[in-house]
Amino acid sequence: MKKTILTIVLATLCLFFKTEAQFYKPSNKTIRMGENLPESFYQTPHQAVNVKTGTLTNIQLKNYRNKLIILDFWATWCGPCIKSLNKLDNVIQTMQNQNQVIVLPVTYQSAIEAKPAFNKYKWNMTSIVADTQLSQIFPHSGIPHQVWIKDGKIIAIPQWTYATAENINLILQDKHPAMVMNLQDRVVDSEQPIGTSLPKDDILFQSTITKQIQGARKSKLTSKINGDTLSLSIVNLPALSLLYEAYKNKIYAELENNEGSGVFWFIDDSLKTALKTPKVNMTGNLKLDAKLLKWREQNLYSYQLFTTTGVSEKEGQNIMQHDISGFFERKFNLESKIGMKNRTFVILSVSNSIQKTKSLLKNKSKKWLAEKNEKQYRMRKVGFRSILGVLQQANPDAIILNSTGIDEDFLIQFDLPTNIDEHSDIAARECSKYGLALKIEQRKVPVLIVKKPGLEIPSGITWN
Repeated sequence: MKKTILTIVLATLCLFFKTEAQFYKPSNKTIRMGENLPESFYQTPHQAVNVKTGTLTNIQLKNYRNKLIILDFWATWCGPCIKSLNKLDNVIQTMQNQNQVIVLPVTYQSAIEAKPAFNKYKWNMTSIVADTQLSQIFPHSGIPHQVWIKDGKIIAIPQWTYATAENINLILQDKHPAMVMNLQDRVVDSEQPIGTSLPKDDILFQSTITKQIQGARKSKLTSKINGDTLSLSIVNLPALSLLYEAYKNKIYAELENNEGSGVFWFIDDSLKTALKTPKVNMTGNLKLDAKLLKWREQNLYSYQLFTTTGVSEKEGQNIMQHDISGFFERKFNLESKIGMKNRTFVILSVSNSIQKTKSLLKNKSKKWLAEKNEKQYRMRKVGFRSILGVLQQANPDAIILNSTGIDEDFLIQFDLPTNIDEHSDIAARECSKYGLALKIEQRKVPVLIVKKPGLEIPSGITWN
């Protein structure tokens, strides 16, 4: 038997699968670190699965009231989540006082969706499935996300790398280990001006750029209009992401915030490194992680435009772009403008009729599958968007456009050979078997240019 290259879908394809992740915003249901939990928290029944046996059950957290409860929010498509649960499973098994701790994975996915992961990993745990309750009580904007509960109170919301036997034992001894917290339960109220104690009714116009707002959940551009009041807010993003969010309404819609896609940088490598988010994660070592925390303090920025003078959203976006590009010019000596650049597009359409193509693609499997082995991409019970992800492998430098009229959530199954990778002609031939056609064309589209003054723009890019 030939060795499988990859039994879980490639990370580059994950973006194309419908995850339906339920990331709730803070609300009146939210309970924060240090606060006591109501009795209803313990009495609410939850659907669950014994991971080792696959047995369906119902649990109530009152059964674990006298233990340290570690809730670990996860999903099958999340690689770090699997690492977190593997780590916790190993840690608990080696602890002499493991009977004082209960680890409960929590996922919004159904038992059927989670079953492949359960079959593979066989954690010695009971996982809560189809959750809609706990994720509202403990809102978060990313996973894995752990919540530690002891004696009826939330005592920690640590980064998952800090889930060590040493830290768990200290908690059991009512001590407070030094851990980096992963607080995601507070948001900046975009309808309240930041950085001022004045009542918002007294403010006519205010635009503000600040460094990291401690404890606030990061947020891309949000816009709120209420009568004559307009608020545009961006929270806790690195400098280049701040700039991208300001200009993204003028960048071609399919382009992303990365070099060579929607943003082109003509700047020194040292400055580019300083502006980009470091490609490091929390390690669980406080001395090492302190460097990343320090970088965030110095290099994350927030922006808000707040006005009660009847400024339109379009006018507000123009003001925001002027503010943030001016900030870049003064702080980093960089120009930022919209330019035009030729890009390759792969347009996916149907050969004959939507009905025929959908009948050829229609899912017939009861089980979800997304894998790449030595010979094939094999997809079962996945959204139509997944085929766009596979085609991206055939055309890595192109922009894939869906012009089929087929809803991207329509469940399909398909097999495509791996030799389509970086071979658009082979991809076109194989797709034709499903009634799909590929067309490649060049288009000039708007992109964001960030450059040092005086540097020449290469041919193929023009300023607006």
